[in-house]
Amino acid sequence: DTCKERHHQSIVAVIITGSLARGSYQPGLSDVDLVTVLDDNSQESVREGIFSLYRKTSRDYGVPLDAIIFKHGDLCLPWSHDLRIQPELLRLKTDGRVLYGENVIQSLPMPTKRQMWQFHRWAREQLLESDQLDWPHETLKGSINTVLEQAMTYFYYRTGVAEYSKHHIADLFSYHFPHFQYLSALRLASHLWRHY
Repeated sequence: DTCKERHHQSIVAVIITGSLARGSYQPGLSDVDLVTVLDDNSQESVREGIFSLYRKTSRDYGVPLDAIIFKHGDLCLPWSHDLRIQPELLRLKTDGRVLYGENVIQSLPMPTKRQMWQFHRWAREQLLESDQLDWPHETLKGSINTVLEQAMTYFYYRTGVAEYSKHHIADLFSYHFPHFQYLSALRLASHLWRHY
């Protein structure tokens, strides 16, 4: 409500995605995935103010909040890889629920498998070229995350269904691909992610 009061003229929509939108939210395990879409004419100070409010809300209520903010034009073609639009669009189109504002989801384009593949190829190249990562600190968590994200990517390309729950991807593999060669490793990664 505070966010709406302060920035209502700039906010086009506030949308939840992920486990909360799908009805599989697990307190203490899941985070709240929140996408805020701003008017194209909004100033950077508006984005910073909204981020500040979200951080305060997360601290005050002890709920992990994964907040992403785009301008409306960012979500329209052509997309910028740097803004990581494609995966967020896929999430919005798959399970987005509008909490406030316009239902912009219907008018947004659904990324094709080819567009998703191009994005994933670009993201891998960026990771390989990066010298900014703190590898010793991030090795275990990063490795677990990589395994689960690759599993979700594989699941999408095999089934056409976008799944973003790191808690449930191993269960989905068990159901859809019971003879998957690395199923036990995927189950272990999912278990570690829950208890990391």
